[in-house]
Amino acid sequence: MQRSNISKLIKNCLLGFAIASQCTVAYSIESPSSSSEEAFLIRRIAEFWKDGDFSIVKTQIKDFIQKYPSSSMHDYLHGILGDLLIQENNFVDALAAYKAIADSSITNKVILNKLQCYYELDDFSSLQEEGEQYLSYTSDEFESRKNEYHFVMAESYFRQALLSEDQDVVKELAAKARPFYEELLDTEYGEVSSFALAEVYKTLGQNAKGADLYLVLAERYPEKKENLLFNAAILEANLDKHASIQIFDRVIDMRGSKAPEASYNRLLLYYQTNQFDNVISNHRLVYPHVAENQLGTFNYVVAKSFYALEDYDSAVSPMQNYLVEQDSASDQFKDALLVQLTCAKQLSDESLFDKTLTTFKEYYPDDKELGKALFMHAMLLKKEGDLPAAEEKLRQVVEKYSDFDDQESLLYEYSVLTHQNEKFDTSYQMFKNFLSQFPESERTQSAWRYFLSSCLHLSKEEKTDESTGYSQDVFLSDLQKVLSNDNGLSSDEIREYKLLYAKLAYEQSYYNESLETLSHYVKDYAEHETLAEAHVLTALSLNKLNSDLEGFCDHLETAIKLNPNKYDTSLIHLQLYNAYITRAQNQNNDAHLTELAADYLYIALQDANNTVKLENKLWLAGHYFKKVSTFLEGDWTRSIHDSEIISIMAQRAEEVYGSAILTDNGEIISINNEENLYLEPEILKYTKLLGYSSHKEEKIEHLKSLIEMQNQNTALDWSFKRQALYELASTYEDQNDYKDALDSYEFIANHMAEKTTPITCASKLKSATIKFSLLDKNQYSESDPAILGILNQLKELQIKKNALSEPIHLEGAFNYARIRSELSAKNLKASRYLFFLTRMKEDYESKDDALGIDYHNQLQENPAAAALYKSYLTYINAEILRMQAKQLLRENKKVEAQEKKQMAYSMLTELENSNVPTKFLKSQINRSLKKLK
Repeated sequence: MQRSNISKLIKNCLLGFAIASQCTVAYSIESPSSSSEEAFLIRRIAEFWKDGDFSIVKTQIKDFIQKYPSSSMHDYLHGILGDLLIQENNFVDALAAYKAIADSSITNKVILNKLQCYYELDDFSSLQEEGEQYLSYTSDEFESRKNEYHFVMAESYFRQALLSEDQDVVKELAAKARPFYEELLDTEYGEVSSFALAEVYKTLGQNAKGADLYLVLAERYPEKKENLLFNAAILEANLDKHASIQIFDRVIDMRGSKAPEASYNRLLLYYQTNQFDNVISNHRLVYPHVAENQLGTFNYVVAKSFYALEDYDSAVSPMQNYLVEQDSASDQFKDALLVQLTCAKQLSDESLFDKTLTTFKEYYPDDKELGKALFMHAMLLKKEGDLPAAEEKLRQVVEKYSDFDDQESLLYEYSVLTHQNEKFDTSYQMFKNFLSQFPESERTQSAWRYFLSSCLHLSKEEKTDESTGYSQDVFLSDLQKVLSNDNGLSSDEIREYKLLYAKLAYEQSYYNESLETLSHYVKDYAEHETLAEAHVLTALSLNKLNSDLEGFCDHLETAIKLNPNKYDTSLIHLQLYNAYITRAQNQNNDAHLTELAADYLYIALQDANNTVKLENKLWLAGHYFKKVSTFLEGDWTRSIHDSEIISIMAQRAEEVYGSAILTDNGEIISINNEENLYLEPEILKYTKLLGYSSHKEEKIEHLKSLIEMQNQNTALDWSFKRQALYELASTYEDQNDYKDALDSYEFIANHMAEKTTPITCASKLKSATIKFSLLDKNQYSESDPAILGILNQLKELQIKKNALSEPIHLEGAFNYARIRSELSAKNLKASRYLFFLTRMKEDYESKDDALGIDYHNQLQENPAAAALYKSYLTYINAEILRMQAKQLLRENKKVEAQEKKQMAYSMLTELENSNVPTKFLKSQINRSLKKLK
């Protein structure tokens, strides 16, 4: 509530004292102590008071007090003067007048007015100090103004709490204010008390009460909805994080000043609830609005989310930013270092790994995680080709960390490195030990391969140096174990062995080894018939590593070209779809990659034998739907036939939706539980597509089925009941079935309007205009109940106007003006139409109240809404000129009439030639131009 409104409520009670004081005036006239002049002046003051000339009364009181400072009327006159000054909002002088009163009985009478002055002057300390003296005071006047007294006392505590930096004092003051505000909720001070009480609950940590009250206020005061919802979300975060996210969603959707901060808070809640995909999809939008002191937390959350999604490349930069800002060995700092080490390993970034490891050693020199870090470093060095250094790192782990958690990996990797560094006698023994200690390891097959290689090398050395101790007999035995007596490999067998090795390495999850072999294979056997298979295997290995999705796509597409009979299949197309959609997401939803993903998925769907997941079908149908709807909603004059591409997309969307949500007999899938409730919006999209394609009857049948399901399964949390019914109503209206359309619009307006939304407002507009169009003209009368109902409905839309819901309110206001004029006598229609158009223009241009200010603030923040508003107001101005011209013509003022008419015609013509934003406005412009011509 604005302070001016509060003052008005208080001042309604002020003049009682002044009127009562007339009795004292009369007494004073007869007082022996009064001189005749003094008595005369008092009587004259009383007469001017009776006449209501309060400015004269005020002047004469001041003159009297100056002339007779010791008069017995001194205190009474100061009381009257204070009351008059309050009426002028002159609270400084009014307070001075009240303070001049010495008589405590008179002070008691004006104390509430005096407290009001303190309130209006923001002197809450004095208000509290003086007001608390009357907590137990009683009188008839005090009782009649108890609410006013309680309100200013509550405000004195609350406002001082807002200014205090001592949290104990803040809570003490808030606790004092709380019972007063709660007592005032159902009074004339309920509005401002509700807002303050919500803050009090927040201060006192009463989160549930505070959140509930903020949510109630948000629905009650749409002009303040954004801040109220934000506060509710903050408190709800302490109770239910998922519920808090939903409230922040509403704040963000409003796109107001709190949206950035709400987005940041929602990002943290996404992280806290393990919704890492949502963190990543929103972090770029949030970043520009993150405060400097929040950047550390922001970077850590983003990095950890990328890490959780195994997008190590993206995790590095934000985590590095976080680490640079830290200077203490906290648990979080340690975790960040370990995450960065893992990322460096996954990305083969040895420089980053070494730098991070150095920091880890500095802060945690005795931590057992250091052994793991050294192991990871060895693996990274191995990938980079620095095999001696990698071997040395693993040797340190073996010698210094006997309690290393994963002895299997340590022994395996150390064995591999000794082999790669050509220490075959060592690698031979190490792999032999490994196979003995870990016979069930998933690395067994790879170990056998290395073991075989060691055998081969030792066998070669044995031929030239008998001191190796490795005989041909041992070699043959080992070879038999590995190859099952398969020795003496030919060149073709070597090729086959390489491909087999790559396959086995892939199957055992050694994707780097597989890729290393395949990279040589595709070069060495570029003409061989197995080349396509090698490309497929390369693609699959890349996919498993999540390291090169572009390479994955290139290799699969190469395989299709080389061997289309084998690899041009729906399964391959699905894999390409998954890869391209992931690449698109990683590149800020790159449109080209998204289209490629859609093309591959659509091709895959053409294979009747292939089972495509429902979620993928819905994604594809939704992708096409979005293209179509964006094209059509961008300009109301368009249709799907205006673009061949859009027409194809609409057909595909219908086709895919049909396969996803229709049964074999063409009916929509039944939604009867929470698990498939997600299909509700998809069905709505499908019906919109049917409308775009002019399949109106089919659209109506499916919408009726959906609405029937919504009505039957009331326990389900349906989200689009209004939208479904509104779509049905608008389709009936398109079919000129006004009766059924009206029934549906009326149901939304009367039974689904517990929350004001653009749909409920639009339904009220539609139902009002259709009802009027169906009335018998003989029924036209402003006293007719049906007419009154229509006018009330349209006027309500105008009063509750919201710039973001336009043109609903503008059209409601215009139809109100049109209908009021049509209800008038024939000779008055034009003047009444002009009058109501002028009233509409004044109302919409007004910034004299909170609603008008908020409306125009919304326009400033929303260019699209502002452009629409400008078009409608231009039309209204043109209509006013047209009607003024008509009126001037009746007065035989032809020159002035022609000027007005020409101005109206120019404005309408210019508006017609512009991008008219709605079909309704276009029709009105054409109607007005026709009448001008």
